[in-house]
Amino acid sequence: MNATLSAILGVPDAFDSSPRCGVTMLLPVDPGASVESAAGFATVVAQVTLVWCVLWYASVLFARLWLLKWLPRSSVESENGSFFVGQKFPAMLKVILVSGMANACLWGFQDKSLEQNFLGGPAIEIAGLLFTTFEIADLVLATGHRLMDWEYVVHHLLHIVLGLIIRGNCMTGLLAAVLMAQETSGIFLNYFLLMRNRAPNHWSVTASFVLFALAFFAYRIVLGTYGTYHYVRYYRDYLPPQVPRWQGHLIAPVLVLASILQWYWSVQIGRRVFKKLSGGDARQSKSD
Repeated sequence: MNATLSAILGVPDAFDSSPRCGVTMLLPVDPGASVESAAGFATVVAQVTLVWCVLWYASVLFARLWLLKWLPRSSVESENGSFFVGQKFPAMLKVILVSGMANACLWGFQDKSLEQNFLGGPAIEIAGLLFTTFEIADLVLATGHRLMDWEYVVHHLLHIVLGLIIRGNCMTGLLAAVLMAQETSGIFLNYFLLMRNRAPNHWSVTASFVLFALAFFAYRIVLGTYGTYHYVRYYRDYLPPQVPRWQGHLIAPVLVLASILQWYWSVQIGRRVFKKLSGGDARQSKSD
């Protein structure tokens, strides 16, 4: 069963150092080519980023024309705007698509060798493209509409750097799956952020926060820390030969910084959990 799943997901069954990105993707930009060019990669990134921008603003328009009329008002006035509400829909679509593919890919890597862990694959390439382009679009648009603080700007920038290098070089499939599987926690976070100040005592808000906290710990702390350790421990010996060494080296400190940020947020989330369990109100915590 695991071998079948690996074949479906395109997880390598043998060591093959030749890059395959852009050739096995659903949206190839170099028809007939055996290797994706830098120009082709830049083109498809720009195209999919534009699609996310269109979805982003379409969701904002949907929120303005219809949803805000039915949604309870938030006690925080800035959350009653169409940009804040609309952003949650493309964000939810992204986390569902990306985390679904990434979690499936993780299963496919269970019995793979270290060499195979550092290769790419079709499903991972597609998920990586969706993930990275959304981060680019969301960083530009959400920052432009003042929806992000410095923590989330840093968070997006780190993910964009990692996404461009990993997807651009068709490598580190296991690491890519680990990073994108962390989006699982966003399924619960998006609902919590939308509703926490609209219906703070509703059972669904409490449930979404509890599920978010559990998923955050499992995916972003346990799995994410393992992914960082695994890469830092083995990348010097197992990176595919087509990967520029400076890019391989750059990934290591970026991963460490991203892990530090996740651990910092885990402390904030832990404080909120403690306050909720002790009856305190921590709805305004910066950790979310």
